[in-house]
Amino acid sequence: MSSLNKNLQLTFSGCGFLGIYHLGVVDCLRSYIPNLRERVDKIYGCSAGCLVGMMVLCDKQMSECLGIVKEVVVELSEIWGGPLNHSVNFSDALRKNLDSLLPPNAHEIATDKLFISCTKFPYSNEIISKFDSKEELISAMIASSYVPGYAGWKFPEYRGEFYYDGGLSNNLPRGKDPNISVAPFCGEIDICPEPSRFPFTKMQLAGHTLEISFTNIWRIISALFPMSAEKLDQLFKEGKEDCRKFIESHPEILKSEITTKEYKYPEDFSPQEETGSFSIIRKGYQYITDTSIVGTIHVWKNWYALQLWETLYEPKKKVSGITSYLTGKVSESLGIIYKLTSRSTKTN
Repeated sequence: MSSLNKNLQLTFSGCGFLGIYHLGVVDCLRSYIPNLRERVDKIYGCSAGCLVGMMVLCDKQMSECLGIVKEVVVELSEIWGGPLNHSVNFSDALRKNLDSLLPPNAHEIATDKLFISCTKFPYSNEIISKFDSKEELISAMIASSYVPGYAGWKFPEYRGEFYYDGGLSNNLPRGKDPNISVAPFCGEIDICPEPSRFPFTKMQLAGHTLEISFTNIWRIISALFPMSAEKLDQLFKEGKEDCRKFIESHPEILKSEITTKEYKYPEDFSPQEETGSFSIIRKGYQYITDTSIVGTIHVWKNWYALQLWETLYEPKKKVSGITSYLTGKVSESLGIIYKLTSRSTKTN
């Protein structure tokens, strides 16, 4: 057992367009802990999670954050193909909004306070926490949010190296000290949606354990596509409600110390020194440890790294027929899912 002092450490997972769930959690935390920024010692984040973490450290007004999120997401939802339309430069739009939202000294605020999970090419996790300029901080945040092939094939650079979505290597980074984790996916996470009534099992993936259920699978698919303003409002409220339930069941977080239990990473997961070993976690189901699913995931990671290598270091080489076929099928499938979700949203 271990205890957390009065300073909190938070982790916000990567979750794509479901990031407004994190904002709901932050809004609830602020209602219970008005001096949240002063009490936060470190914030770990990946993709959308690191963006929300920076909003906490800069103590940005919730109305301002919600306004920007809704504006960007709704605008993308009205474009044919959404983020799959490569004529839309999502990274540039994100950079523009972050530049206007963050103060000039944002890099000084973030250094040794914000820990961003990124995947360094070809496939290794790196936690970035030191920034020499505001532009460097924004570049790291964009790199953590970039999904290869999803919004084009122009990889972000950070200090001369190629990086991409941290969620592919460590979607729930933690420090060595006790930590409160947040994610819009159900699993062994402190603040998250309620478990499904009929989960198949749980699976360890990218640094945390997720429930395998139809509901969770649908959440993961939804994270890839922008949603309506009504859906965003609903997700924001869900984040607030899940946070309220967690605080009411763990009132000790409002005190000077928090009792936690040790968190053990999967055996095949090797976190960096900064990635930690403690968390307040729920009791889960039986883990998948040696099945064809896990084997398939490892094969997929190797295949994905190969595609990145061809794209970054062999740009003149024609992509093989099988790569073109698979990439086309993935894009086609995502496009169909996007059309179906768009129609469903309009009919509702």
